[in-house]
Amino acid sequence: MPVLPKWQEFEEGGVVVPAVKRGFELGPRGQNRNDAFKRGTTKTHRPVVRFDLCIKCTLCWLDCPDECFDPTDDGLYDVNYEVCVGCHKCAAVCPVPECIVMVDELKFADNTSPWEAHKLNPLEYIKWAEDKKGLDRISYPHVTGTGYEVTEGKTVPPKTAPTAQT
Repeated sequence: MPVLPKWQEFEEGGVVVPAVKRGFELGPRGQNRNDAFKRGTTKTHRPVVRFDLCIKCTLCWLDCPDECFDPTDDGLYDVNYEVCVGCHKCAAVCPVPECIVMVDELKFADNTSPWEAHKLNPLEYIKWAEDKKGLDRISYPHVTGTGYEVTEGKTVPPKTAPTAQT
């Protein structure tokens, strides 16, 4: 069996590994995505985000192992469906009920940006999101990794702006 050197026994020099430049363009670690390596080709679910319900807590962005959430100009997080593998972690950590819901992959025709659709017409996007979500909520236990649970969700109406009282 080989004997590895202790940390004090390493010689100076050796291999230099360049660090990744810091930045937040593509996730909390600031790393670039590899365009040649497509991920998410075997997923069975994808997240649908209700941007009007989001409280900008950043938990989905921080907890996503694939860094598929891209920050937008107004502090929300767009989902890059080409990178997402459908692990359900974003939906599990989101503190807002019905804000991020995992939906069957077969309900989608393409990987277009949900944030772009929301920017164009927020009310139409909410209607689209609620239609995709349906009422079944599937969750997988991340600790044991066995089985899954189906619970009934609810439809959430759009948030309305507060009215001034006189």
